[in-house]
Amino acid sequence: MQRTVFLALALAAGCTGAFAQGELAYMPKAAPAMTADDERIAMSETDDPDIVELRFPPGTYRLDLLNANGSVVEQFQASDRMDFDLSGIRPGTWTLRACTPLGFRVRRFVVHQRAGRNWIVEAQPVRSRKR
Repeated sequence: MQRTVFLALALAAGCTGAFAQGELAYMPKAAPAMTADDERIAMSETDDPDIVELRFPPGTYRLDLLNANGSVVEQFQASDRMDFDLSGIRPGTWTLRACTPLGFRVRRFVVHQRAGRNWIVEAQPVRSRKR
């Protein structure tokens, strides 16, 4: 049985239809507005349902995985891209922090559940604004 990780960028949960039945993950190309999230940290699907490809800003030398409390859970040596295994990550809010010579760059994501496959959406979130 395949394991699935349901991923979404933090703050995307309020987007209309972002988590419709059958959709296993939602990762917009654009970072949520008014956040520190850096679009140069990107995730894309691979053939393995437990692995996503991560791409980083040029010069990234280390990747930190931080939990919702801001504690470093794991550190990785990184370059401009790497495969990232999601199978052992517990549900919750996570932050990827890329360490570059120019400082830190971050991108947040949410793991909702495990069971199925990754699905990456290329469209931007739909947002409604009440007036």
